[in-house]
Amino acid sequence: MQLVSELEAIGWAESDYKPLSSNLDGSLNQAAYVMQKLRSDMGDAHGTKPVISALVFDSIKWSLLLLRIMATRNGF
Repeated sequence: MQLVSELEAIGWAESDYKPLSSNLDGSLNQAAYVMQKLRSDMGDAHGTKPVISALVFDSIKWSLLLLRIMATRNGF
């Protein structure tokens, strides 16, 4: 629980970091779902499916965030 430990170290109360932790988990799950849907239903290597460029760019940003959190997470 690296994030929780770090938040406690800077004085956050459990009543503050628990909702943050829960909402962060939920948002990551939602982002993963969105990327999964975009990957399966939008665009392909052959260019036969339509693509919305803004969604592709946002998905890349979300994937970087997800990877960073997963790489630094320690049982959170």
